[in-house]
Amino acid sequence: MNKKEKGFKVVQISGLKGLFLICFVLFCLFCGFIIFPVWLIMQVWNYGLTEIVSLPKLSALQGALIWSIVCVLAVMSCRNSFSIQACSEDIIAKDLELKNIVKDPIVKDYESEKEEIHK
Repeated sequence: MNKKEKGFKVVQISGLKGLFLICFVLFCLFCGFIIFPVWLIMQVWNYGLTEIVSLPKLSALQGALIWSIVCVLAVMSCRNSFSIQACSEDIIAKDLELKNIVKDPIVKDYESEKEEIHK
């Protein structure tokens, strides 16, 4: 075993058993993230809000629409709130210094060329 293969653990799924495993995992994810929240929204709406506020009952399609609206709003509100910092602040400060050092001669050369052209 070489050094490259040492750190990797590859999962190989083959045959009919592997196909059933993949289908089962996808079905569980679908039920957990789509079917159950839609069913929960329908139950809360139909047995909670219809009694209190006397609203009409929801169908499964309407529950799915409410769930999709909730998901879209969650993604839109959390879009810029997650940040991952891959390096320390010292490295970022050094990068900014380096950018300023590199930027200054370029700007000065451009300005001197501009002055020579206008003379």
